Amino acid sequence: MTETTGTNRFYGYARTQTPQGVGFSTEGFPIENFNDQLQHATGLKRVAASGGLPAYQTNCFVATLGDAVNYELRLFDGGTHTQLGSTLSASLGAFQQYRYLDVFAAAGVAAGNKTNVRAQFTNLTGANKKLIGFCTVQENTSFSADFRIAKSYGGTPQNAFVQGGNAFGTTAVIGTTDNQPVTVLVDNAPAFRLTSATDENGNASMNVIGGFVGNVIDAGAVAATIAGGGIVRGSDNGLVGNHVAASFGTIGGGAANTVTTAAGTIAGGYGNAAGPEAAVSGGSGNTASGSDSTVAGGLNNTASGSYAFVAGGAINTASGNESFAAGINVLADEPQCAVFGFFASDGAANCKGVGNIIRLMANHGFSVDWGPATGNGGGTWWVEINDITPCRPINTYTNAYLSCSGVWTSNSAETGRSTSPRSIRSRC
Repeated sequence: MTETTGTNRFYGYARTQTPQGVGFSTEGFPIENFNDQLQHATGLKRVAASGGLPAYQTNCFVATLGDAVNYELRLFDGGTHTQLGSTLSASLGAFQQYRYLDVFAAAGVAAGNKTNVRAQFTNLTGANKKLIGFCTVQENTSFSADFRIAKSYGGTPQNAFVQGGNAFGTTAVIGTTDNQPVTVLVDNAPAFRLTSATDENGNASMNVIGGFVGNVIDAGAVAATIAGGGIVRGSDNGLVGNHVAASFGTIGGGAANTVTTAAGTIAGGYGNAAGPEAAVSGGSGNTASGSDSTVAGGLNNTASGSYAFVAGGAINTASGNESFAAGINVLADEPQCAVFGFFASDGAANCKGVGNIIRLMANHGFSVDWGPATGNGGGTWWVEINDITPCRPINTYTNAYLSCSGVWTSNSAETGRSTSPRSIRSRC
C-alpha cells in the first residue's frame, strides 16, 4: 500500500483468524525500522474482563540483531503523552531477545484500564547497532493477539535520501521544519553545520559553519560564514579553530583566524584578524583592524588606518587613513601616504611626518623603463635613479647623467647603462 502523494507515513494490518475470531493481526512495516533510532509501538492496552467481554493484556519484546545493545522502554498515555509507571532498562547481547510479560505490571503502572498507550524503545548504544521492539495485545480468553511493531522515523520512505542518489522528479529538500540546526558528520565529527540565528535587533538569518568542530560563530551573530578550516594540533591535540564574533563575518578557511567586528572577511591563512568591513586575503599573523582596510597577505602586517592597504611583504604597517604599505618593515603612518620599502632595517621607513607623499626605498634605488623591450629585459628608453652604473646616480638612455660630483652631462659617447654584476656594489 502506498500513500498517493508519497509524503506521509502510515501502516496497515493483515489478520489471519478462524471463523470463531481466534487469530493474529500483524502490522506491515519497512525492515529499516530495525535501527538505532527512537521507536514507538502504538495502540497498546490493558483491560479487565467485564460483562462477558474478555480481558486484555500487553506483552512487549526487545531483541537485537548481531550487536550488544543497552536500551530503555517507557510507556506513555496516547492522549496526554505523560509517562505511565517507571522506566524499564537493561542490556542485551547479540541476537538476544527478552519478553516483558504484562508490560504494564512490569513498569509498575497503577491499577485500572488503559487504552491507546504508546511504548517507546530507546537504543542507548546507537552507532548503527540494531534494536528490535514489538508488543502483543493479547486477548486472555482465546489468546488471539495483535502484533504492534515498534516503528521509527528512520528507514528509506519514498521521499528519503539514499546512498548513491535519488531521482525525486522535483526539488530535493533536506533539513528541519523547526529551528533546530542541521549537522553533517564525517568520521563521527561535525563537518558542516547550518543554524538559524537572530540578532539583538530581531534580524534573522542562517549561519554556516564548515570544517573542524572547533570553528565557532558567536551567539547573536547573523549571516555569518566559516567555510572550512581549523585543525587539531598534532603536538598536543589542541583545538585551533576559526572564530567569527560578529554579524556578516566570513572566514574562508585556514586556522586560528578571527573576525572581530561586523562584515569582516578573512579568505584563509593562519592567525589573521579582521575588523569592521575589513579584509585579510591570507598569509599569517596579519591584522586589518581599520574600517574598510585590507591586508593582501604576507607575514605580520597591519592595516589599522581607515581604508588602508598593505599589499604584502612582512612587518609592514599602514596606520594612516587611506595609506598604502608594501615591502618589508615599512610604516605608512600619515594620511594618504604610500611607502614602498625594501631596506629591511631595524627602523621602519615612514612617511617623514607628512601626508600625501609617495616614498620608494631600496638599497640600489629604482629604474623606470618604457618603449619596446630589449634583450636584457629592460626597455628601449629608461631612466635610472640607482647605483647600478658607477658614478651615475641619475642615468638616462640618452647618455645624459648626473655624475658623482654633481655635474650634469647632457650627452656623451660613453656607454649609457652598465650590465656588469660587479658594478652593482660600486659607490660614488
